[in-house]
Amino acid sequence: MKTVSWLPPQAQEWVDLYGYFLDGVWARFEADGEWPDPVEVQRELRSADRSRRVTQALDRMPPFFARREYAPPRLALTIFGLGCCDGARPLLEQYLAVAKLALERFDSPTLPNRLRREDVVAELDLSPDEADRLSVVLSQYAPFLGSGEISIEKWDREVDPQAEEFEGIEGVDDLLEILARKQRVEDFLPLLPPPPVPAPSHVSSSVPTGGASPYEKLMLGAALISAIAAMVSLGLTLASSLSPVALSFVGLFTCLTVALLILRRPLWRAAQQRRHPIGKAR
Repeated sequence: MKTVSWLPPQAQEWVDLYGYFLDGVWARFEADGEWPDPVEVQRELRSADRSRRVTQALDRMPPFFARREYAPPRLALTIFGLGCCDGARPLLEQYLAVAKLALERFDSPTLPNRLRREDVVAELDLSPDEADRLSVVLSQYAPFLGSGEISIEKWDREVDPQAEEFEGIEGVDDLLEILARKQRVEDFLPLLPPPPVPAPSHVSSSVPTGGASPYEKLMLGAALISAIAAMVSLGLTLASSLSPVALSFVGLFTCLTVALLILRRPLWRAAQQRRHPIGKAR
């Protein structure tokens, strides 16, 4: 399997490991003209090579490669799953030719703004089997075709204005890259962290968001000076054997200083909330 630019890294890793599963589905579709039962594909792949982990291949398959149905059981490759199969290249070239034919019809006001299976078969010189396979893919996903009669044997659909977006596409690789970008399926987009919630406009920018503010630094300095003074006073009191009243005063002063050191940040938060009663301080 080759590396393709329009695949996200996780999908390319799956293709490197299990790309043979897509080839197996395509081989059955090319032979029968119908999407196969995935269990039958697993059995065929295992019979050809017992080392293949066909259960892991199906369980881990990115959802944009195929759509699994259960009644009846079948696995239908998407345009991107077909793009990973070298054997499906001619079918995708026919798909691109139909897109260009739809644009030609859209740009011709003298003609009906419709495209039919008969028109495609005549223009591309398709065999019945080729027309059937192409009709199956067109019925699944064709943004250049709109409403109308949709069936494999006989379809007649309006040309969608989106056909103009296929103008200038030269090859299948360009087609797949444009479709991948156009479809913007969730699996193609990287998971990004949610954007940060901005602060309300009424909250002042002076509210600290990290680190100490100048006011807090000033309060801390004053508290440290008070603590030093308290320790000096306590030393003098003990040395001079002052009265119990003086000793109690020194102890009370020391306790207040310690409490101020502990509560300095909550007190600052409360002061900010009083200044900004609507916003919440961080």
